[in-house]
This record gives sequence, C-alpha cells and structure tokens, in this order.
Amino acid sequence: MYMDQATGQVQRFQGVVRSFNSERGWGFITCNGSDVMVHIRDCKPTDIEFYTGGQPNVGDVLTFELEPRKENPEHLQAKKVEGGTSERHCNIKGKGLGIPVQGNGEHHGVVKSFGTRGQGWITHMDGTEVFADLADCVGSRPVTGDKLQFDMEPCKSRPGFMQARGITGGTAPLSDDPSQKIVITSSTDKYHAARNENGHLPGC
Repeated sequence: MYMDQATGQVQRFQGVVRSFNSERGWGFITCNGSDVMVHIRDCKPTDIEFYTGGQPNVGDVLTFELEPRKENPEHLQAKKVEGGTSERHCNIKGKGLGIPVQGNGEHHGVVKSFGTRGQGWITHMDGTEVFADLADCVGSRPVTGDKLQFDMEPCKSRPGFMQARGITGGTAPLSDDPSQKIVITSSTDKYHAARNENGHLPGC
C-alpha cells in the first residue's frame, strides 16, 4: 500500500470504472492515466449487515487504496474500494427466472436490497423501510428492484421497524441452483448456501 509522506496515513486514490464483469467479479479502474484492477471481494458493500450493494459499475467514481498485485507486482490492484453503485451479482442471481405468485397483501413496495443471507429491506410506497426475510416469501425470492406485495406487523428482532409477511412478487426462484444446497430451517428462518472464504456466495 502507498503511504502519504506528509501525514503518515495510508493514501487513498480516486478513479473511474472503465470496465467491470459482474459475473466474474472483476474489472478495471482508470486512475491517473493507468489501469488498476478491482475485484468485488475488495469492494465495500453499501449495506454491510446484509452484504448488499457496492459493486462497481462503468462510470462510477471510486475511492480506494493501492497495492501491487501479488501475481504480477508490476501492476496495481485496488483495495478497500468504496463508491460502487450496483447490486452485487450474487444477490440478483436468478432474477427473471422465478414465477411470481399472485398475492393479496395489503401493502406494496420495491426491494431496496436483498442479500444471499435471505434478508433485506423493502421500500414501502410511503417511503419507510420494511424488513424482509426469505422465510416470509411465498413462491419466489425477491431481488433488488422487484415490486412486491405483502402484509406487515411489528418486527420483533428490530424494534421500531415493521416486518413484511406473506411476501409475493419476487422474480427469482426460491432455490435457483440445487448445487448450492439452499435450505430454509425453522430454527434460523434464513437463507443458507455454499459460501466462499468470506462467508458469501462465490463471486460476491
């Protein structure tokens, strides 16, 4: 990493995303006229709790630290990257492949974020945020941007928030890849899957 000689602090740089392959999880940032590699694992999520957002998109202005690439020290790689504006690819896997169930919930909203852990937030039509859990989804799984229908009740695990129940309208299958061994257990009510060393699905 590069240090600021005046302050003794790790120096942060700014650059613009030139390219990013969301499926492979890497791309390049243009910084001071040079290409810098960026990998999704080095990008800070917008929502750290649910590990959503923060994926670089072409044209995004990012801030980051720099260090030589381990496999090719003559080239640089971005670390501790902030500023990505897209949803992480692992969180929208299966989008459009599900068959939404016709719901009869009293409320409507749009998915703000929904992670591989099976939890996230819905932005209600009145602008408030509503907690969502995969255990409350009917027939399909929501992904960022989906328009949902649901009922609500006070959230026991998050005082002050409402929780969506009987959620319908998700556009991804509840289990879109049997090889991931996705299960829902009554003891955790969470979405579990094969994960990488960071505790998240591959490429996330």
